[in-house]
Amino acid sequence: MLPDNHNHYLACGDIEGMVTAAAAAGVAELVFTEHIHHIDEARALSQYIETRFAPEGPPLPHAAYVADVHAVAATAPIAVRCGIELDVAADNAELTAATRSFRRAYGADWDVVIGSVHVIANDHSIEGDGPTTDADAAWADYLERLVAAAASGSYDVVSHPVRLAQSHPDAPAFLDARLRDLARAAAHADVALEVNGTDFERWPELVARLIDACSRNATPVSLGSDAHRPAKAGRVRAASDLLLGAGIRRVAAFERRSRRVVAL
Repeated sequence: MLPDNHNHYLACGDIEGMVTAAAAAGVAELVFTEHIHHIDEARALSQYIETRFAPEGPPLPHAAYVADVHAVAATAPIAVRCGIELDVAADNAELTAATRSFRRAYGADWDVVIGSVHVIANDHSIEGDGPTTDADAAWADYLERLVAAAASGSYDVVSHPVRLAQSHPDAPAFLDARLRDLARAAAHADVALEVNGTDFERWPELVARLIDACSRNATPVSLGSDAHRPAKAGRVRAASDLLLGAGIRRVAAFERRSRRVVAL
């Protein structure tokens, strides 16, 4: 039974349903990692955090978020943990400063910190929100930001490394080489790269290329369904055969910012 280290409940408002569905799917450990822009205190620190991405439900105080997770954990049939998903944008000074302050204030409450690149140059969303640069330039920018995030050692997990396919589905010729660069940087910094359930559903061939890069570089791997509703909880299990086929037999689990490995 596997650990599932990246999930959200604000969108559906049904944290108990998320846990029940994950347990039924064979998940042994479920981590909720709400986005920073879902938390009142983070939104108060930065207008960018407050306005750049719309919250998926009513934002809540950090203490309420932690209390929700701890309350469901007390009666859950599986281990349930509390993490956070932080936006990585080193060229955004306001966001960087606000995130640093937020981490100082609340970091002791988290089991895992996920670093996610959601915007590239000129604040273009990787999911697509208007014209941007050509595909090769966008992919080069995205992967450079991921490499920097991994190399920084500031995150336990760097998430959804092929998500740019949402807005730029044509993978560039250099993708495999850059994924190997990313895997090497993460391995050197002892940071896990994420095999993401959303990405595996949409672009399994790109996730396979990421997994190959991780296998070649002995990079730690974290599994995250990135579920926002119960029907998607535990969906990252579908990538298990691909991981095993690549020779990856252990994946990361987290508690109190400490990583251990567990067998698939």
